[in-house]
Amino acid sequence: MKPFPIIISSPSGGGKTTVVERLLRKDKSLSRVVTATTRAPRTGEKDGKDYHFLTEKQFLSAVKKGQMTLKLATAGRICVITEKTYPDINLINYSHFIDGLFYPGTATKSCAASYRWYRDTFGGDYKGLDAAASEVTIGCDGLVFHPYLNGELTPYANPNLCADFVGVRASHTRAHFTRAVLEGVAMSMLDCKQALEALNVPHDSSAIIIGGGGKSPLWRQIVSDALGIELIEMKYTDSSFGSAMLAGIAVGVFDNAEQAVKKCNKIVSTTLPNHENTLKYNELFKKYKAIQKALEPIYNGEYL
Repeated sequence: MKPFPIIISSPSGGGKTTVVERLLRKDKSLSRVVTATTRAPRTGEKDGKDYHFLTEKQFLSAVKKGQMTLKLATAGRICVITEKTYPDINLINYSHFIDGLFYPGTATKSCAASYRWYRDTFGGDYKGLDAAASEVTIGCDGLVFHPYLNGELTPYANPNLCADFVGVRASHTRAHFTRAVLEGVAMSMLDCKQALEALNVPHDSSAIIIGGGGKSPLWRQIVSDALGIELIEMKYTDSSFGSAMLAGIAVGVFDNAEQAVKKCNKIVSTTLPNHENTLKYNELFKKYKAIQKALEPIYNGEYL
């Protein structure tokens, strides 16, 4: 009897991961898969074994060249499916599970983690915080937040960077601080997007949004406006669901990845950017970058 292929997906950071070596015999191009919590080498290099590195979440909808995913989770990422790797200190290059495709991605360390820190530290619930923040104008009347709670990856690769609120005035309310956190993360994601574009990584004008932060309509709109791209929300975004779809290909339930996505997942919402808001965020981004540049020497201890 032919062995039944199994993909075991452990929670992020949750102990031991499992390499499934007897997998996907139906499609030779899907020769090896590793679970989502296994780290892939930078620049797409192999570790001596014939493995393709898979983040199961990417499989939920991103299977074609140029497709882009944007993750608003504990950490944030923008990844693009490409036909080659892009070796760079600001990217992690994963091998896609489909031969000939790769999955280079940027990363911001504290994405939804920033909002969780803010909520846990200052109180409230996400629904109430979002409602109040939605009444605040773009730019938060001069208040700017940088989400560098644990340093930052793309495009600075600097663990010394710190989070900050800059431009605080007596007129600012709690709602201003809340929206500043959401906008600061959006600015960090724009930094990530521009890093990809600086390397001439071709991508679509839309992104599939994944991660818990993507459940907030307000945050989706802020990110869509800031980056000037359409955000597509899929019905299923759990890694385990992507694992099950891969197993379906392996045993012949689906002919290929595209068919699996078409049959198992669907779009539940789209968020379109407001052009006028995008222009406003472009101006805010200039300020965001200028503040980062001014403060970095202090965080590096260069004022001594």
